Amino acid sequence: MLNTRPVFGPTIVLVVVLGAARALALSPNAREFLAEAQIGFQVWDTDHDGELSVHEIELAVANPKVTGKPAATAATLRRAIRADHDLKSVTFKQVVDAVEHKSKMLDAFDMADFYHDSCQRIATTNRALFVSDRPHAEKLSQGRLGDCFLLASLGTIAATEPARLKKMFKTLPGGKFEATLGTGRKLVLDMPTDAEIC
Repeated sequence: MLNTRPVFGPTIVLVVVLGAARALALSPNAREFLAEAQIGFQVWDTDHDGELSVHEIELAVANPKVTGKPAATAATLRRAIRADHDLKSVTFKQVVDAVEHKSKMLDAFDMADFYHDSCQRIATTNRALFVSDRPHAEKLSQGRLGDCFLLASLGTIAATEPARLKKMFKTLPGGKFEATLGTGRKLVLDMPTDAEIC
């Protein structure tokens, strides 16, 4: 007589066991990053399409409420998606495949290591507006924003009148600071988020 019982039970158990074995093969940093990324996908996927777009990742990076490990995760995803200019969005499966080295997509750097380094940076970064007695022109660095004209002006003041430059900025309560421009106009700006520090 034929055994007509379904065979799904052992198959499911095998899949779960194989999945657990794969997870154990990952480093602790990789496992922690993937756990945080899975939560991030649920929270930051604002249009609920199962993917994180560049815009959704940028919103998470700029959000001051995203702190600690979630911020390190957002920074890691931002770095990953920006490494591949053809990508407009990313799925959690693509992230998992990249971490497990099954795919070259998003694999321009080691996400688990970057995540770990970002966690360390968040925990150890001095959050003072000026971390030394005076600003130094050689510490200026331009990112992707086309603001070389502003940095050139600030660099000149930092090199010739560092005390004057320092007086142009004032820390305010609530994670903000005030910048007084040469015209006397004052701007209130947010301090860098945890993810931006990464």
